[in-house]
Amino acid sequence: MIMDVTGTELIPGNCGKDCPGNVENNPHVCCCDECDYMMCCLPTHDEKECTSCKENDCPRAGNRKGTI
Repeated sequence: MIMDVTGTELIPGNCGKDCPGNVENNPHVCCCDECDYMMCCLPTHDEKECTSCKENDCPRAGNRKGTI
């Protein structure tokens, strides 16, 4: 699980639609400006990069059996 400094769980990818730190999902919290994984949420992100992701906490990383 990826957490930011506020304790909010971050779920990168899918244009930020699944991330509780996205202001569209939670109007009281916006972690995007300080998120190390923001690039994964942009429409320009190539999902193929997830297959070589080394982030063990990312639910979309393809470096673990049974993901993606």
